[in-house]
Amino acid sequence: MSQSRQKQPDIKPDPDFASRASFFELCKCLQNILLKRGKNAGSVRKEKLAEYMKEWRSTGGDFHPALRLMLPHLDKARSSYGMKEKMLAKAYIEVLGLAPNSPDADSLLNYKNPAKSIQATAGDFPGVLYHVLKGRSSVEGRSTVSVADVNEQLELLNSSQDKDERKEILQWFFKNCTPMEQTWIARIILKELKLGISEKTILNLWHPDGVEKFNVCNDLAIVAKLKDPHLRNDHLDIGLFKPFTPMASQRVDSLAEAVRKMGGTFWIETKLDGERIEMHMRRSAAGANFEWYSRRATDYTAHYGDSNSEGALAPYIFGLFKPAVQSVILDGEMMAYNTETGIYEAFGSLKTASKEVIKLGSGANLRVCYVVFDIVHLNGKSLINEPLSIRYECLKSVFEEKKTYLEINPHSEGNTVADLHAAIDLRLTHHEEGIVVKNPRSVYYPAKKGGQSEKALGWLKIKPDYLDGYADDVDVLLVGGVFGEGNRGGVLASFMCAVKEESTDPEKPAQWLSFCKFGSGYKWDQLESIARQSEGIWRKYDPKKCPSWFVHPKNSKERPDMLVVSPDKAIVVQLKAFQIVTSDVYGAGWTLRFPTFSRIRTDKDLDSTLSMSGLERIIQDSAGRLQTKRKAAHATTAAAAAEDVKTTVARRMKSAAVKVGALHRAVDTSAVTKMDDLFRGLEMSILPGAGVRPSEAATYPLEIRAACADRQAIWQTVKRHGGNVVANASPKTTSMVIADQFTSSVSNLKNAGTHDVVKSRFILDCLTMKRLLPLAPRYMICTTDNTREKFKETVDKFGDSYTDDVGVATLKELFALMDDHSSSGTGTDAASAATRTKKRKRKSDDRGTFEDDDDDDNVIIVDTTHRTRRDTIAEIDERYFSMTPHEGGLFRRVRAYVDRYVDLRVDTQLLPSGEQVPLGTVRVDRAAEGSENENDTDDEDPALLATQAPLVPDSALDLTVLQIRARGGLVTSRIDARTTHVILDEDGETGRCRRGPSQRSVVERTKLVHAVLSRRRTARKHVVGRAWVERCIEVGRMVVEKEWELGVVGGGSASDGEDGGGILVVGGVGKASY
Repeated sequence: MSQSRQKQPDIKPDPDFASRASFFELCKCLQNILLKRGKNAGSVRKEKLAEYMKEWRSTGGDFHPALRLMLPHLDKARSSYGMKEKMLAKAYIEVLGLAPNSPDADSLLNYKNPAKSIQATAGDFPGVLYHVLKGRSSVEGRSTVSVADVNEQLELLNSSQDKDERKEILQWFFKNCTPMEQTWIARIILKELKLGISEKTILNLWHPDGVEKFNVCNDLAIVAKLKDPHLRNDHLDIGLFKPFTPMASQRVDSLAEAVRKMGGTFWIETKLDGERIEMHMRRSAAGANFEWYSRRATDYTAHYGDSNSEGALAPYIFGLFKPAVQSVILDGEMMAYNTETGIYEAFGSLKTASKEVIKLGSGANLRVCYVVFDIVHLNGKSLINEPLSIRYECLKSVFEEKKTYLEINPHSEGNTVADLHAAIDLRLTHHEEGIVVKNPRSVYYPAKKGGQSEKALGWLKIKPDYLDGYADDVDVLLVGGVFGEGNRGGVLASFMCAVKEESTDPEKPAQWLSFCKFGSGYKWDQLESIARQSEGIWRKYDPKKCPSWFVHPKNSKERPDMLVVSPDKAIVVQLKAFQIVTSDVYGAGWTLRFPTFSRIRTDKDLDSTLSMSGLERIIQDSAGRLQTKRKAAHATTAAAAAEDVKTTVARRMKSAAVKVGALHRAVDTSAVTKMDDLFRGLEMSILPGAGVRPSEAATYPLEIRAACADRQAIWQTVKRHGGNVVANASPKTTSMVIADQFTSSVSNLKNAGTHDVVKSRFILDCLTMKRLLPLAPRYMICTTDNTREKFKETVDKFGDSYTDDVGVATLKELFALMDDHSSSGTGTDAASAATRTKKRKRKSDDRGTFEDDDDDDNVIIVDTTHRTRRDTIAEIDERYFSMTPHEGGLFRRVRAYVDRYVDLRVDTQLLPSGEQVPLGTVRVDRAAEGSENENDTDDEDPALLATQAPLVPDSALDLTVLQIRARGGLVTSRIDARTTHVILDEDGETGRCRRGPSQRSVVERTKLVHAVLSRRRTARKHVVGRAWVERCIEVGRMVVEKEWELGVVGGGSASDGEDGGGILVVGGVGKASY
């Protein structure tokens, strides 16, 4: 740490200054910055903000409360308020009591539309909100609200879980803040202040090291502690378990520029289509601790695992690290790997993959793979100042690679433009994003873009759409417009385009299918030209009243604000793009990847634009690559190569052929002979990875099983039985999509809601029955609304048909669906319960116990929402066999703790580690004993109990255990959150229950049980005696426990260590169950 000669005067810290700092003054400062325009606006903005900071610094107060309001998007402690413009508009409409169809309500909901809001503020929600508030607010002049007050309300908003709570907080703002202050609160909630001054400028105005400090800690509270701008940090470094902003790559638009920036030999890596993740790991006595963060410091530890025993990845890679590695920070890309297809899925599949692994373990179809390309910290030493070549050698010594789990991103060397051309062409044939070019001499500089700093030297990213010659021009029809925001507010700033689909019926007109949207590539004069040529042709788009000529998914997240009145009024535009990709948000089912505007084609008419048939040809011929210019260059180079065989790069280009990936290619059915018309009239799309698993098809004949073994077999089977098969589903003609795993393609189809996605098991069953079967829930991966409505008429909620006979295999399947249905239902309830609890509870330990913040500090809340196969079986008993009960299921609903142990055994959920254990009680950690049991089977292990849970010898309760088990009940070795009955021996005092020397009489034992249970809010637990079990067996049904519950009248406490006496009472003891 170094200090300048100019010493700052000592300022006494004032930790409570934020509670006196006026929020109005902060808003006035921000308002002055926002409104400043003109030649010297930038410098004036800095001066005003620096003056505000200087005044705050002079008080000695903590600047963090104000800094987090200035930079809400960097405030990781308040990650999300769960409100964007539309939800905020609806909340204010309720707070202000506006009629839903009133002009002011309409302007809030349609703030982008200049026809609905004031022209000057169109596109700026806070500006529209100000005009709605200013005539209604009772707070005039300046408010008395402090910076601390606003932060307190925002904390409540961040933790709120329902609209009523949000409404209450917004009402507080409305009653206490001026309209101007509320517009800034709205900007803070939306995390978009749009000050015209960057976050880097704000941080560096507070302290010259502010940006660098934030890049290595991602914590505004730490940056705010840099109070003296004259006190500089000589060294800012990365720390373990402190998220940092990773080094970024600079975009280059020319290969020659990339070679020049490298200044010599460079490394070429594949640009991965995943999520940038940094991994922190430190060994511990129990194994290792992990933390995972995104480039924006979002914590993904819950997804990928905080230890070597849990999570979607940590348990699978911990053993790959070398023993010498005690701590490490890696930088890489998290990818989703499909085990069925053997390919890495697109970025959107990553969360699905992590959930699948957590749920299914190693048997998941999708799993996560961490592809590492750098190391920045090892065994307590920072490596960021080491060159990349040294860091790479160090990385290779840290772990053993395991394909599709933990890999190092490979690289090749190059030094010419030709090397880069060859590398990009290779990635394109593999459908990869592009390349990253790295200087092996570069150091690691957090947050810097390689090439922007002499110290960083160079990481460069190159994608085909950046380069001339790798993209083609496409002529499409401009049919829709979307209003802009901010500087583009009030005008149509991005546009939707469509492609033509000719009607097979000459009497019907052609339709236009939405295809893509562009909002870049044009200058303001070109935007004005588009506006002039399309003037007077717009009308408001209403998805419920979509014109017949326009096809667009009703629930698409991409929708225009305005639509042309008819296609013959629309204009033709030329766009530039390099690839066509699948999409569920457009009517065509495809879209352009990163399209940019080239020009208006006044020389083209409707018939000259891209059509669906032309689009399908591009997809079929070149896998969607729009690179005819590049192909022409290939041909020219190949001709030159014939004359000069020494040109290695030319030979590479000559051999490169553009092909559709084998997984997505249509299957050749020219040799298939039609056998019958089983699937006549059906068009199916078979997705990659389709095919029945051997375990699922084991009961089918071999020849039928082979018909659905994989995608190719299914394709040929459908054709053989009279059906039609296409590679890509059409919204109009495709009947269903066949898939057997939930991939990103299936996710897109589910979001679109246009197609049923059906398991190939459906094909098997149709072949077996030799007829076309109706769809049923057991076949479905995704179901459209129409099919779901049909199911309500034919099957119950579990998929059991009202009319068809059910076989053994189908019954088993229905049971499995019941489990899934029950689990999902309970999960939803549990989630909502947990959400409601979050408002007022804080987690106190890692076993699911919560401390209540209310006055009753002695109550323990335990989550008991858990469903098992046993619950499902009990439901089936009650549903189908209630009229003919059988003795074997008498105690199916009973999960009993039978008190035949020397000490009362209580699970750690009910006796947290910080709580005193009552005398005569032992705390049991089920995980430590290895008795955690998801299937809810008996956990009394004789070998275990002999050493850890001594039994009372010759107990009469031994027979009770056998009686319960023989009738379907569950006996546990501890009282836990899911225990339903605690069964005692009410005759223990007579000598039939001989306890150890530390035990008391049955009276004291009963008092002890009640003392433990009385402070736990869990599922109801009945404290009964053996007589209740015997009575149930005698009458052949579960008798009501109330008359058989055990209690004690009189005497002292059972937890004070003394025998308090008392009388044992059976029945009528008040609250004797918990």
